Amino acid sequence: MDKIKIGNRYIGKDYPVLVVAEVGVNHEGKIDDAKRLIELTARMGIGSIKFQTYSAEKIVTPSAMKYWHLSSSDKPTDRQIDTFKKLDGLPKESYKDLVKYGEELGVIVFSTPFDEESVDILYKAGVPAFKIASGDITYHRLLKKVGEAGLPIALSVGASNEIEISEAIEVIKSTNNEQIVLLHCILDYPAEGKDANLKVIESLRGKYNLPVGFSDHTIGFAAPLFAVKLGACLIEKHCTDKKYTENMGEGPLSPDHCFLSMEEIGELATKIKDLEKGNGIDDIAEDDDKIMLGTDDPPRPLECEKAAHIGARRSIVAKIDIGKGDTITEHNIIELRPGTGIAPTFSNISKILGKKTRSAIKKNDFITLDLL
Repeated sequence: MDKIKIGNRYIGKDYPVLVVAEVGVNHEGKIDDAKRLIELTARMGIGSIKFQTYSAEKIVTPSAMKYWHLSSSDKPTDRQIDTFKKLDGLPKESYKDLVKYGEELGVIVFSTPFDEESVDILYKAGVPAFKIASGDITYHRLLKKVGEAGLPIALSVGASNEIEISEAIEVIKSTNNEQIVLLHCILDYPAEGKDANLKVIESLRGKYNLPVGFSDHTIGFAAPLFAVKLGACLIEKHCTDKKYTENMGEGPLSPDHCFLSMEEIGELATKIKDLEKGNGIDDIAEDDDKIMLGTDDPPRPLECEKAAHIGARRSIVAKIDIGKGDTITEHNIIELRPGTGIAPTFSNISKILGKKTRSAIKKNDFITLDLL
C-alpha cells in the first residue's frame, strides 16, 4: 500500500506532505487551551494537530524514572508518574468537541492512545486516525485494539529493530487493517541532528512497502526538511503555545513545551511547502546533510536511545495483587513502563497465561518466569 487517507488528506508518494502539530498534553488538562492550540494550528496553515490520551496509572508504574532531559531542574529521582498525573486531566468527553472544532477550522484532529480504554474514547469521539508511540511497538494488545477500530494508523518505530517492526505490522494487519504509515523516529528527548539517521526513511519504505514519515524529536528545522527531501510523507513535530527556554528557571509541567512554538512550526510548514515547489533549502548548511543522513540500517536502539528504550517501553506487570497459586489471566496483567521486564508481545504473553504463581505478586510488580 503506497498511500492511506487520513480525514480528507491522502498520505503517500505524490501527495503533499502532511504536517502534524504534535501538541501532546500541552493543554495541561484545559479544554479551552486545547481549542486554542487547534485555532493556532489552523492559523499557521498546518493540516493536522495531534494530542496524547492517557491515564497515568495505565501507562507507568510508580517506580519508573523520567528518561527525558529538557531542563537542568530535571533530577534522576524524578518519577514519570508524577508528571503524568498532572497532565492527564483533560475530560475524556471533550475529545468529541475537539474533533468537531478541528473539522470546523479545517484541521485534522487525532491522538495517541496509551491504553485500550483510550482507544474506545477516541473512536467514539470520531478521530479519523490513531498514532502509536515508539515505546508501545511491543504492546501488542494495544496494537490489536487500534487495528480493530479500522482507522488509519501512524506507527512510530523509534529504537525498534526489524523483528519488532515486522511483528507490530503483522499484529495490525491481522485485524484486516492495512492502513499504516510508518514514522521513522529517534527515541531521544531531545535528539541531536547528528543522530537523525534519515536514510532509514528510504529503507523502511523499501522493506515494508508502506508510506513513511518522520516523527521528529530534534530541535529546529533541518532534520524534518531533509526528511522531506528523502520522501517523508508526514512530518510530526512537538510544538506549543507556551515554549519553555532554560533561562525561565524550573522546567515546564509538560516536557513538550521545550520544542517549537506554534509560530515556528508554522514557519516549518511554509518551508516544507516551498521545498515541495522546488524552491530549495538554502538556509541549511551543506554539512548538515552529511551529519543527519547516517546509515539506512543502524543497530537499534542507538546509543542515544537507550535511556528512552527502557523508560518509554512496557513490561508485563501485575494489574492487581496476585496471590500464591493464582492463575495468570488476561485480566490480572497490565502493560506498564518501564521496559525492564518481559516485553508485552503476544508471544511473551502466551508463555505466562494459564501458569500459576510460585509466590504472591504485588500490584505493579513485574511478572517474571521465575515467579511462575
